Amino acid sequence: MPRYKNRAPMDEATELRRYTTLNALVQIFRNRQLQLTRVDKFPDPFEGSVPKKQIDDQLPIFSSRNAVQMMSIAAHYPGMSMPPRRNLDPWMEMTMRRRAKTRSAHASCWTAGHESEAMWRLYCGDGEAEGQGVALQTTLGQVEARSICESDSVSPLS
Repeated sequence: MPRYKNRAPMDEATELRRYTTLNALVQIFRNRQLQLTRVDKFPDPFEGSVPKKQIDDQLPIFSSRNAVQMMSIAAHYPGMSMPPRRNLDPWMEMTMRRRAKTRSAHASCWTAGHESEAMWRLYCGDGEAEGQGVALQTTLGQVEARSICESDSVSPLS
């Protein structure tokens, strides 16, 4: 079973729910695949955000990485000039990198625990009828057994 390094430990028997619209359910059955959504398309503006502590830990890595690489290459090419240093604030550069990652990351959202009215409202709106949809229910163990951790391909549901 795959292990995700940033997920809190949870029992395999933990109940999970995926709330979805009726139209999306029809697509799931028709294609026999769950649809993945780009992370930046979720209605939550904080989706894909990173804790400040993690940003603080990574700031030295991002700020010096390119200069060190260029200096090691330039040593082999005496006529090579160093690229001009970017004048971006490191926090702004970090923000730009994070936004680029949320545009290229995709997710299938599941929630653990009891049924939630908020989740019905958030994920089961078809534009006109808010809260009308279905909740698919499974366990964490079943989802992880079917997941494709660290793979570029999507495998169909069986």
